[in-house]
Amino acid sequence: MKIIKVLTEDQFVTSFDNAGRGSQFSDSARVALYEYLLDVATDQGKPYELDVIALCCAFAEYPSAAEAAREYGLDDESELDERTTVIPCGHDDAPDAVIIAAF
Repeated sequence: MKIIKVLTEDQFVTSFDNAGRGSQFSDSARVALYEYLLDVATDQGKPYELDVIALCCAFAEYPSAAEAAREYGLDDESELDERTTVIPCGHDDAPDAVIIAAF
């Protein structure tokens, strides 16, 4: 049996700071990740159990999809979309920023 606590967006964002992972993602990336995980949990019909460390291992933020594609040795962004989950999370410092699921 588990006790499930529903987190607000703000609590989710703050949970990275509380776990000592505040610099892992920008605030806008954390918000985008929260929305993505909420959508996945809703689609699957089961709650998501928050594990900040696992998220930090499974996802990475890049200034752009093009940068992420280059990092993985891909020719272009479309290949990135075919291989993994790409979550837009642009913000003032990086308007084209994305989070990708590691692959």
